[in-house]
Amino acid sequence: NGDLNVSLLEVGGGTNSIAINSGSQMSVADGVHFNSSGGALNISGDGDLICNDDFTLDEANSTINNSGNLTVNGDLVFDAANNNTTGVLSVGGNINFNGAANDITNDGQFILSGSFLGINIAGVTENTASGTWVWNYTGSTWDLDILSVFIDNGTFGYGASGNQNIIPLSYSDLTIGGSGTLTWSLILNQSL
Repeated sequence: NGDLNVSLLEVGGGTNSIAINSGSQMSVADGVHFNSSGGALNISGDGDLICNDDFTLDEANSTINNSGNLTVNGDLVFDAANNNTTGVLSVGGNINFNGAANDITNDGQFILSGSFLGINIAGVTENTASGTWVWNYTGSTWDLDILSVFIDNGTFGYGASGNQNIIPLSYSDLTIGGSGTLTWSLILNQSL
């Protein structure tokens, strides 16, 4: 119910819940690590959780359904499948799938400033009809495997302050904002 500042948060041991109530903020300086064999993690509440380093999910069945803001200033690292976001999640770094066959579902608002790393094409990343995914990445290259795992059924937006490459996906509802030049990327299959 109040503000909490910690250097490291490691969650383990079965099914866990973190509720951050309205007007409260939890700030983690060195990162969050969820490592619970066979467990699950549920983050809820109207308050804000700020992770100033990497946020690592080593176990499956994680749900982020906070109506406040979850801000990850490092990478969001998925080492396990079945992760669901229904709240507001902002990632300042990359999404790192770490080679695992992850299934990630966004039913909320996902704001990504970095890129996609370590994609395993056996996984699925879905932006559902109720989801909004905003990609603010201004780098020139990204992992082409995102074309095999990303399904967009919601709103997908480009909103960076700078030049961006548009991923050649099938979009349900595409929004263009921000500043800079947006370039539609063509992917050609060629034989040498």
